[in-house]
Amino acid sequence: MLKISIIVLIYNVEKYLSAFFKSVESQNFKDYELILINDGSTDNSYSYCLDYKNKHQNVILINKKNSGVSSARNIGLERARGKYIYFCDPDDILNSNLLEENYEIAEKYKANVVIFGYDSYDMHRNMININVPKKEFLESNHQFQKKIPQLCENGFINYVWNKFYLKDSLSNLKFENVDIGEDLRFNLNYSKKLSKVYCNPKSYYHYLIDRPNSAMHASWRKNINYQIEEDKIIVDIINNVWQKKEDLNFISFKNWLGYRTAQYILSGSLSIVEKKKLIDKVFSLKDINILNYTPNSIKERL
Repeated sequence: MLKISIIVLIYNVEKYLSAFFKSVESQNFKDYELILINDGSTDNSYSYCLDYKNKHQNVILINKKNSGVSSARNIGLERARGKYIYFCDPDDILNSNLLEENYEIAEKYKANVVIFGYDSYDMHRNMININVPKKEFLESNHQFQKKIPQLCENGFINYVWNKFYLKDSLSNLKFENVDIGEDLRFNLNYSKKLSKVYCNPKSYYHYLIDRPNSAMHASWRKNINYQIEEDKIIVDIINNVWQKKEDLNFISFKNWLGYRTAQYILSGSLSIVEKKKLIDKVFSLKDINILNYTPNSIKERL
């Protein structure tokens, strides 16, 4: 059985593909397939990928009309043949030992998912920070549920590219068709299925922050209101699906959601009046109390 399926959404990333492909080829672990889903790119990304596919037998290239991140990843999941699934973005870089070391950990601990660390870089490839989880092996769903708020607040649940997923544990889980936040929703839905989670305290992934043509950049600048709606949906999941409304860990997590959204609003290029209107919306969200989470320096700005 094929060991790993790497699933990659391609959309207008031609300038990043050379470095990305080199990082994939540099992997010490070779038993993988690379599934590229071109989501209606308008630059030369598809041609670049087609040329790469023709030179590598383990590459699958799917060309489709533009329909977004979730649709593309779901197609990749349907085609994947690997025991483990790894999602990544083509404007980022993989360390050469990413596949090998996380595969070995997954096998050793029979983990449903391995969560590992990452570096963040700006557009000039200057490192901004390194983010790695505390080493621990969570051997039950109960143990993992208790850790979810902390892992979310520290930036480890929000993405899919810092995780190794056991395909069988995903069952029929799909990405929801939303404009932003699909990774977080996918992981929160997946968390209900988990029994064994290993947190690997090493960084393997180099994440490029805020690429101008990325879905995150384009959507977030236009859809702060959407993020507020997203917070409401996540709170509903916590309260009504997970029945965690009174859980102290999740009360703190819900307050963190509001704090995170408020930070985005304050950092945006909006007028003071517009920011105040949006902040008021966040304050009005049911079961979210920003001031119970927010540092004094931010409270003064609110």
